[in-house]
Amino acid sequence: MKKKNILLLCAFLVAVLPKIIYGEASNSMVMADGKTGIVSSACEINGQAYILSNLGVFRWDYGEKEPDPILDLSIYQKNGISPLAPGTPIERDLWEKSIGYLFVLNDQLYGLHPYSGQISLISEQKASPCASIPEAQFFYTDQDVLQPKEIVSCVAVDDTLYLVLGSFTYEAGEVRELYAWNLSTPEMTPLSAPELAGIFPGNATSLVARVISKESGTSTLWLYDISTQSYTRQLWDEAIEPGNGFVWDAATDTLCFTASNGKVKKAPPNGKAQTKAYMPLHFSSPSDQAYLSSQGGYVYVSGGSIFVRDISQEGEAEQDSVRVMGLLDPRIAVSFSSAHPDISLIIEQDFTDFQSIQQSMISGEAGIDLYILNTGRSYQDVRDKGYAAPLSGSTDLTQWAEQIYPGIRGVLYLDGELVAFPASILPNVWTLNETKWNEFGLGEMPATFAELFALAQTWETEYADEYPEYTLLQCS
Repeated sequence: MKKKNILLLCAFLVAVLPKIIYGEASNSMVMADGKTGIVSSACEINGQAYILSNLGVFRWDYGEKEPDPILDLSIYQKNGISPLAPGTPIERDLWEKSIGYLFVLNDQLYGLHPYSGQISLISEQKASPCASIPEAQFFYTDQDVLQPKEIVSCVAVDDTLYLVLGSFTYEAGEVRELYAWNLSTPEMTPLSAPELAGIFPGNATSLVARVISKESGTSTLWLYDISTQSYTRQLWDEAIEPGNGFVWDAATDTLCFTASNGKVKKAPPNGKAQTKAYMPLHFSSPSDQAYLSSQGGYVYVSGGSIFVRDISQEGEAEQDSVRVMGLLDPRIAVSFSSAHPDISLIIEQDFTDFQSIQQSMISGEAGIDLYILNTGRSYQDVRDKGYAAPLSGSTDLTQWAEQIYPGIRGVLYLDGELVAFPASILPNVWTLNETKWNEFGLGEMPATFAELFALAQTWETEYADEYPEYTLLQCS
């Protein structure tokens, strides 16, 4: 007996900020592309989150209320920050006001420019330059080109900013350097940290360090003692499970991090890591930032959104899940999680050939609930062979489908039954020089590819030699 499967071929995003309370912390999020913009950095002062995006700096109470703007940066970085300083004085002045990182020193909010190294003290609708990373330590020359080092990590503890700066030259290869800096001093203090790849929040005396062995390539997480400049204890081996957004909870002596498919885990010393929460993420990045809020929530910035998850419960988190196979737009995943925070999305590897999809559907071994397919041969086979579950029982879907352009709508139906819904639409656009078309007397415009190919053959035999400066069709 054939198993019917739901096919998703655009979701319509709604910006909602749910607050589901379990312990003192709450599960909530701020979605990318809303009024807050694309989030890139965050930190906390006095129980409130301060969020940096391409539009500015915002203050958020971790709840349902939208973040409050405190500094407008949209004129400087709405479309991103260029690594190169502009040539004109006006453009350079705007560029220098950009901010790429937020951090807190002694309950004061600061912003850091990622390419000039300028640091600004941030207050209500004001950012005042107060320091700059020393040029001799921030800039380097490679092949006679002066350029800034990459800010790999930025972690603030009490009155000190810790930076991991990266550079690459033909002679030295890739180099990572760890610095400690009290902004009142003219230079940063270099710290010894062999094979360091990045740092993460720890406590007042220690950082979490990711160490990648040059010999074996293995990646491990260690407690790094700031005073002795040494790795004191291994916290995690990424051969067990890789992760990002590491934070050490000193009170419970556990390492918190984000693993595959948005699983938030806690790893006790010499124990097995447990999943404590889920986030709607298929991918994560080493540049993603995380910290523990004063309420005990795990705060994670990724993909332009910021997520807060309660990780205080005992044992493994129990949560209903929906398994999706295919390339799901991250914005759709975040939107779904906003509307259904009690359900986790697990996104599996995409299958492109019908045989693999058919085997997955028939066996049920993959446990897939939703398939996302391109409208090519695979989708047609799945639909025409009767593996697609009917969707006409959903009034919302059928009403939306009826509003879709007729040329697309027909693909979604089988024998009058809605069996798929578009997850994204990528139309091909054709432009036509009607004046020349009529001048050459090419007749009716082709409505199908067969008609187009036939006309192309006619062009080659009857027009191409006489009009070598023209072509019938050009793709770009």
